[in-house]
Amino acid sequence: MNDVLSLDLQSGDGKYTKLCNSILKLGAKDSTPYLTTSCTHSLEMAALLLDIQQGDEIIIPSFTFVSTANAFLLRGAKIIFCDSQKNHPNMDINHVESLITTRTKAIIPVHYAGISCQMDELSSMGITHNIKIIITFKEK
Repeated sequence: MNDVLSLDLQSGDGKYTKLCNSILKLGAKDSTPYLTTSCTHSLEMAALLLDIQQGDEIIIPSFTFVSTANAFLLRGAKIIFCDSQKNHPNMDINHVESLITTRTKAIIPVHYAGISCQMDELSSMGITHNIKIIITFKEK
């Protein structure tokens, strides 16, 4: 802790991020780990890796941080908001399937306050409709 606190940069792409990168390479010269400095960066990377294009649709919860949408808007995607459950901010699984179209490329459930979304059902929808499920977490 003293070492971290003595650094000018304690977060982001600092000393310990670089250390984790070197450890995860495990000696492979051409291996690049996909560590990111924030969930925003992770979502932006997911949008790039999925090759999100203009007009692709991404289903996200209506209750989420703005980065969930922005990462995909930057690539031209159309954001489709899914309603929350009546008693919890997680997306309503019963509403998700009605939002899927032929242009839907991904669903991004946000597990709020340590309570998981209904991942079995979402995974089944992803398989049935050939849609990627991108998992994120939100703290209390």
